[in-house]
Amino acid sequence: MKAGVKFPPINIGTIKTAEDPEALYLIDGLHRLKAYKMLDVKEVEVEIKHYESFNEAFHDSVRRNITHGQPFTAYEVAGVIKRLLEEGRDLVYMATLLQMTLDDVKKFIDERLVEVEENVYEVVKEPVRSVKHRITSSKIAEEQRGLTGISQIKLVGDIVKIIEIGLLDVDNKKLMNRLENLYDLLKTLFSKT
Repeated sequence: MKAGVKFPPINIGTIKTAEDPEALYLIDGLHRLKAYKMLDVKEVEVEIKHYESFNEAFHDSVRRNITHGQPFTAYEVAGVIKRLLEEGRDLVYMATLLQMTLDDVKKFIDERLVEVEENVYEVVKEPVRSVKHRITSSKIAEEQRGLTGISQIKLVGDIVKIIEIGLLDVDNKKLMNRLENLYDLLKTLFSKT
């Protein structure tokens, strides 16, 4: 940026099903936006797109980010596949969106996802490579979550980031119920301090 290179526009969008359909959500360009802020750039080029749903916006964000910028980690790819599975998307759609082969998508599902209840998945940090491990993979996922210290800070930071950039799937009833539970727990926690 300092060298005068012209970067693509920041992509933002409105989401018809959002509580405020006029609100703007960041779709692509988080790192560019952070760089602009660091350089105190006052005006940036943006493209605005109108989406029917949060899912449509999420898919467009993945499509845009898969082709440029900082590559997704294996853990992030597994997270995208998890969400697509829970949406009921087929493997061909996933492979196309993520620009992967069908075999690679299947491998991610087999090695990185654990179905903890019907159509609800957890991502594991390290690949599960054998049938024996697959049987105990819920236990592995639980141990890998080891939510102490830095892990807690990262987890809370990720939740805040998802909400701040507008990628929270408010149409997902299970997610919203869990967030309501979290809200109640936080109210109780902060009322004690």
